Amino acid sequence: MTMQSSETSTMLQLISGFHVSRALYVAAKLGLADLVAGGLHDGPALAAATATDASSLMRVLRLLATVGVFEVDEHERVRLTPLAETLRQDAPASLRGWAIGQLGDEHYMAWGDLLGSVRTGQDAFRRLFGKSPWEHRVEHAASAEEFDAGMSSFLRAHIEAVINAYPFGRFRRIVDVAGGDGQMLAAILATCADTSGQVFEVPHVAERAARRFGQAGLAARATALAGSIFDTVPAGADAYLLSRVIHDWADADAIAILKNCRLAANPASTLILVERVLPDRMDTTARARALAASDVNMLVMTGGRERTEAQYRELLAAASWRLTRLIATATALSLVEAAPA
Repeated sequence: MTMQSSETSTMLQLISGFHVSRALYVAAKLGLADLVAGGLHDGPALAAATATDASSLMRVLRLLATVGVFEVDEHERVRLTPLAETLRQDAPASLRGWAIGQLGDEHYMAWGDLLGSVRTGQDAFRRLFGKSPWEHRVEHAASAEEFDAGMSSFLRAHIEAVINAYPFGRFRRIVDVAGGDGQMLAAILATCADTSGQVFEVPHVAERAARRFGQAGLAARATALAGSIFDTVPAGADAYLLSRVIHDWADADAIAILKNCRLAANPASTLILVERVLPDRMDTTARARALAASDVNMLVMTGGRERTEAQYRELLAAASWRLTRLIATATALSLVEAAPA
């Protein structure tokens, strides 16, 4: 009998990785962590609360228990683990929305056509759905809600590290370009009492940002303006912030966005990109794997890409910006700072 080598065992685990990912999606979508935290600890009760088959649900929970997400004892009683806590909706750094957004059906289908993207260089999402993710979400409210919840979930896990890594308080006015529902800008303004800001977004997202600012008591210092980043950007700000924006786009579109920011900027304005920055050489760390996975995710979903420092330097130069420094944070995100060239 031949013993399995460590390489064989590792490869078998890698091959079955998507099984765990889809099980995580099911757990997040059904809200299992919240139900267990609320006192439902046995399979039949969880199945009744989620309108699922008890035996099938328990099989998924047992799979997740093997990777430390939930504990399942010999009596099929389910308990939370520290990993499972991150799937609770009300957890301070909840990743439930991110799990649903990243592992849901649209992402799953796009990644299923990864080979097509590798062969053609085109994003799988557009080939499958006939339009970009943004166009698709305008027409599918449920998809847009899941995406927004996912972005909010992702930001909650990173926002403190971003704010701690950079002196945003030195700016009087910040324009958060394509700033979503204002979560990042609201967090910055909450720590910078003398700073004001504006989110620039498509109309239906700008409305949500305005509501957030009102609810946070920031309406006197924060506004939301509707428009397209491919047409123009609000002029005269001290800083232009683009958080997880440029990676969504191929070089030509990214340069067009950065050029519009340059046209709007003052000679002393600062550009700040919050992005994952690829190392020049990949290693086998979890951080490197997350960076590379995000890069491939951009390939299949948007046609964009993650970039190295050198690639950002070249991209910025093409839009008349000069990269001034790269600032790491305590997470996988970095800040790419630039000044007018």
